[in-house]
Amino acid sequence: MSVTAAISAGALRRRLAARLAGAFARQQRDGTAALDARLLVAHALRIDPAALALRDDQPVDAAAEALAAALIERRIAGEPVQRIVGRSAFFGLEFEVGADTLVPRPDSETLVEAALAFVDRTGGRNRPITILDLGTGCGVLLLALLLQLPRARGVAVDIAPGALAVARNNAVLLGLADRTRFVLSDWGRALAGGFDVVLANPPFGKKGMFTIMGDDGKVSKDKDSYERDDFWATTSNKQLNFVQHIKTLLKINGRCAIVVPDNVLFEGGAGETVRRNLLRQFDVHTLLRLPTGIFYAQGVKANVLFFDAKPAQEAAVRK
Repeated sequence: MSVTAAISAGALRRRLAARLAGAFARQQRDGTAALDARLLVAHALRIDPAALALRDDQPVDAAAEALAAALIERRIAGEPVQRIVGRSAFFGLEFEVGADTLVPRPDSETLVEAALAFVDRTGGRNRPITILDLGTGCGVLLLALLLQLPRARGVAVDIAPGALAVARNNAVLLGLADRTRFVLSDWGRALAGGFDVVLANPPFGKKGMFTIMGDDGKVSKDKDSYERDDFWATTSNKQLNFVQHIKTLLKINGRCAIVVPDNVLFEGGAGETVRRNLLRQFDVHTLLRLPTGIFYAQGVKANVLFFDAKPAQEAAVRK
C-alpha cells in the first residue's frame, strides 16, 4: 500500500498561485495571483504571511491543503482576499471585516487625511471634538481618526447590525470603545445635529430607492419621494437626500467630507436645487470629480465633496 507524500508549503503556494493566475487570465481580471496565494496559504496554515518563506520545505497536512484550495476557489469566484481572511489594512492599522461590511479601499484614507488637516487648522488635535461616521461599515474612518485625536469622541452609524458588530469589535481591539457610540439607524435619523466632523463613504445602490428603518427595527425599501421640512428639495433620489440630511448634522464651522456617485449634484431639477442651496448656505470649498474606479468599482465615477457649515463664499473651488 503506497502512501502519497505530503506536499510542501512552497509547492502548494506555487501550485495555487498558478491556478489563480490562470483563472484571472480566463476571466480577464487584473489580479495579484502570487500575493493572493501567499496570503491565503498562510491563512490556511495559521501563520503570518511573512513567515511562510521559512516553511517552504515543510510538509502541509491534508486538512490545511484542502482548506487552502477552498480559499483559492473563493478568490476565483471574486471574493476579496480581505474578506476571506477576515482582516484588512487601513491607514497603517489592521481591522476586522465581515460579510456585512465592505472591504476598506485605500482611496478612503484621503477622507481621514482631510479631516486631520481640518482639525490641525482649527484648534489642533488635542481639543474635544465630535465626529460622525455615517454608513460606518467596519468603522475604519472613525476609528482611524480617533486614534489621532485623543480627546475626540465619535458616533458610528449603520443600518446593518452585522456591520455595527464588526465596528464595535474593532473599537474594542483598538482601545477606543469608551470613546465610540454605535447607533443602528438609517442616515443617522436617530441623532441630533451638532457634529464637528461628518464623514461618509456609503455603499450607494439605485439612486431612486432608499432604505427606511421603522421603530420596530424592521427594514423596508421605499421608492417614493422623501419629504422633510429641513430639506431643500423633495426627491426620491437617496443620494441627494443623503447630502441634504448631512447638512443638518454639522455644527457651525463643522466640516463634512462625503463621497457620492458622479453627477449627483450636476443633474437638473432636485440636483440643481440642492447644489444651488449648498453653494449659497455653506462653504463648498472642494469638489473633486474623480476618474472611474476610485472609491467605487471599475466603471463607476465618484465625486468627493468637502463643505463647511458657514455662509458660502462667493466662489467654490472645483477641481
